[in-house]
Amino acid sequence: MEDVMGELENIFNEVKDADSVFENIPDGEYLAEIQGAEYRESKAGRPMVMISTKVIHGKYEGKTHNKFIMISGNDQEATRRNLNRMAKELQALGVNTDGGFQATLDNLDTLEGVEVTMKIETTDGWTNTHLNLA
Repeated sequence: MEDVMGELENIFNEVKDADSVFENIPDGEYLAEIQGAEYRESKAGRPMVMISTKVIHGKYEGKTHNKFIMISGNDQEATRRNLNRMAKELQALGVNTDGGFQATLDNLDTLEGVEVTMKIETTDGWTNTHLNLA
């Protein structure tokens, strides 16, 4: 165990001040597979759906990317728009939304393994991810 801890200590000291080794997938269109989807809260505590994807072809094969669909808004009208957007995006990916909000969240697991085309676009520092059935 000491050997492992010593090795981790050495690596940590090498990388702790280095630039990030995490590389975002650049803007573009990719063939991907949905690895999973779940309801969760953002760092700010706002409800959202997170869809995790993995690129399955090309230069970035094996890289992962997450799409976030915010649910609540700053007011009731914004929340209505966000819920509508969430429903439309999930319906387009094949999720059954007929049973209501909770049933839709319960059906998120049906997305696992679905192949999609993923388009990533960054504008003014915001990353937009569009998913469509492949």
